[in-house]
Amino acid sequence: MIIVFDKIELQEIYEQGYSENRKFWFQPEVIKQYIKIINILLAIEKIEELYQI
Repeated sequence: MIIVFDKIELQEIYEQGYSENRKFWFQPEVIKQYIKIINILLAIEKIEELYQI
């Protein structure tokens, strides 16, 4: 699956684990869950696989 980020800050959080923009500052646990979900979306090949999650 192809992931397209709306905001550059969200892409920074995924790639770096943080964003330089203070508006997009989150707790470390929230960032871990965000990265986990993005990785799940990247691993999915068909939309039907989302129903299992």
